[in-house]
Amino acid sequence: MLKPKEEVPEDVIIYMREHGILIDGLTIDEYMAKYGDHGKLDKGGLQAVKAALDNDANRNTDLMSQGQIIIQKNVSGA
Repeated sequence: MLKPKEEVPEDVIIYMREHGILIDGLTIDEYMAKYGDHGKLDKGGLQAVKAALDNDANRNTDLMSQGQIIIQKNVSGA
């Protein structure tokens, strides 16, 4: 039985291109060319895209937190 496939929203693709977010070491365009079917991915492919976005969001949050800690240290004179 064929697995249902879902289209990856264009705004997600654009965001991933603009921010250089990789999925298993591939750009979104490379990933879609390798695993996509007319702009659609199966559940596993969609989960990989989501994981890449989550990792990027977590990394950005960590960097922001580190920056805030450095600023706080500088402000408090520590």
